[in-house]
Amino acid sequence: MARKATITQEQVNTAANDLVASGQTPTNRAVLDKLGSGSMATIVKLMQQWRSSQESGKAHVDEVLDVQVVRSIQNMLSIKIKEATAQKYSEIALLQNDLQNVITENEHQAILLEENDVQLSELQAQVQSQAGQIEQLETEATRLREQISQEIKLREAAQFTLAKAEVRIESLPAIMEELKEARAEAKRKGEEVAELRGTLVAMNVKTEKKI
Repeated sequence: MARKATITQEQVNTAANDLVASGQTPTNRAVLDKLGSGSMATIVKLMQQWRSSQESGKAHVDEVLDVQVVRSIQNMLSIKIKEATAQKYSEIALLQNDLQNVITENEHQAILLEENDVQLSELQAQVQSQAGQIEQLETEATRLREQISQEIKLREAAQFTLAKAEVRIESLPAIMEELKEARAEAKRKGEEVAELRGTLVAMNVKTEKKI
C-alpha cells in the first residue's frame, strides 16, 4: 500500500514562489530545505507540476500582450533562446542532481530495510533459542519436582522410623527392668535346681547305703 504524501502541492507552490520573490532559484533541494520535511521524490513530482503551471502562465501572457509588444519581444528571441537554453541545461543538471538524491535516498531506504530484515532474523533466532531454553528449564523443573517428591517421601519414612525408635527408647527402661527381673528369676530357678540336685544326690547316697 502506497504511503500518503505529507507535503501538498499548495505548500510546494508557496515555497517555490517565495524563493522566486526573494531572488533565489527555486530548485528542488531549496524547496525541500525551505519546507523542512517531506521526501525528495515527492518534491520532484510536485515541482514538475509547479514549473508546468509557470510555463502555462507565461504562454497566456503572450496571447494577451499587444502585438507591438510581442514583436519587440521577438527581437530579443535570439538572446532569450540562449538564456533559456542555459536555464534548461541548468534545470536539467538540477533534475539530475535531484534524481541522484532520490536514488541515494532509495538506496538508504533499501539499506535500512535490509538491516531491519537482519534484525528480524536475529530476533527470530533469539526467540527460537529462548524457546529451547524454556523447554530445557521446564524439563529441569519437572525433574526437580520429582526429586523433591521423592525426598519428601524419604523424609516421611525417616520420621516414621524415628518415631518408632523414640517409642522403643521410651519403653527401654521397662524392658531393662523386665530383663533384670528375668535374670533374677533365672538365678532363683538355678538355685532351686541346684538345691534339688543336692537333695537328689543325698537321697541316692542313702539308698546306696541301705543296699
